[in-house]
Amino acid sequence: MNLTRVFRQSVLGYFQAEDDRVKLLHFNKLVDICTTNTTKLFIPTRTKGIGLKGGKVVGDHPIKDLAEEFVAQLLFDWQGKDIPKAVDSGQFDYVRNRFKQRVLNKIRDVRRSREEEWVEMLPEEPQEDPYDGYE
Repeated sequence: MNLTRVFRQSVLGYFQAEDDRVKLLHFNKLVDICTTNTTKLFIPTRTKGIGLKGGKVVGDHPIKDLAEEFVAQLLFDWQGKDIPKAVDSGQFDYVRNRFKQRVLNKIRDVRRSREEEWVEMLPEEPQEDPYDGYE
């Protein structure tokens, strides 16, 4: 089954689902499909958000975060419109390419930013000698 057809079914399933858990499954499927086009791309970040999940260290996933925001905005914009007609006419067929372009734009924006030029280095703290005072 090709990704375009799965994407169409997930959009339709999201808007037709009554249960929030089913909506979440469709939402996550849409996010996964959007990120398939960006597997070799990397958004550089200056900071790393690290947390713990079940004893494992977990880092940030900027592309997935961007995909979730993108899909949420897409679904919000289409709320209340004729979704079956839009799905049949192919209005969702190029969403994956639009998302890839958004990632490329984000990478370009991060590389163009001169953020590092405005960040001052912290002064180094003097190292205390652990043997100071012992003779």
